[in-house]
Amino acid sequence: MADNKKYYYLKLKEDFFDSDEMLLLQGMKDGYLYSDILMKMYLRSLKNEGRLMYKDYIPYSLEMISTITRHQVGTVERAMKIFEQLKLVEVLDNGAIYMMDIQNFIGQSSTEADRQRKYYRRIQDEKKLSGSQTPEALIPEMQEPEQEKPPVEKPPKAEKRQTAKKEDTMQIYERLVPDYALGGEIREKMCEWCTYKIERKEGYKEQGMKSLLRQVEKKVAEFGEGRVCDLIEECMSNNWKGIIWDKMTQIPQRPAGDRIQNRVSEVDNW
Repeated sequence: MADNKKYYYLKLKEDFFDSDEMLLLQGMKDGYLYSDILMKMYLRSLKNEGRLMYKDYIPYSLEMISTITRHQVGTVERAMKIFEQLKLVEVLDNGAIYMMDIQNFIGQSSTEADRQRKYYRRIQDEKKLSGSQTPEALIPEMQEPEQEKPPVEKPPKAEKRQTAKKEDTMQIYERLVPDYALGGEIREKMCEWCTYKIERKEGYKEQGMKSLLRQVEKKVAEFGEGRVCDLIEECMSNNWKGIIWDKMTQIPQRPAGDRIQNRVSEVDNW
């Protein structure tokens, strides 16, 4: 037969003893005795929802509280004064003692109801652990065997374009020089100059070569091919980085015989 007797209990939060009132109370001399008295008064008042009154009409005296809490009357007297100061109890004119905030701690149930509550709580907890899934949801779905897919033909790889080999300084020069009005001697001297620059690891790119050839063409028209060649020779012999055109006026003009011989050489090269 089910036990339908009703039971009462305190529901204390885990930080109950960390509240300001409890910290102050237990920090006092005999504070742990006071807190024990308070807890016993809480429990005694549960049936009446926090009201302490013997047989519902007889007020609890200090001696009565001393008896039910098993503490000395003097300790109970000091505790009651402190309880009132901390607003933990309120004593009415008729002697009724009300335990303040007790409604936050009261719980009640029957034994049968407790068992049922624990059982359903256990079910709910287990559901949470399993992700609230039903047994059917835990069974993996049966998957149809995958049909073998026909191999996908990959498009033929495009042939990599052969990257044009990077031209060096000499190749750039040989490709561009026919576009400029330069004779055989200056062309040979410019080949020497390109070799000189390559050895110094100071080659020309296309735009730089075009600029150089324009300058050489201009200076040849102004000073003659022989003097430009001599200037380039002097720059190389002095290990200069570039052709110092400002020194052009310092290069002496070649004798007439040399100029005629150079002209004959140019004709032969044509």
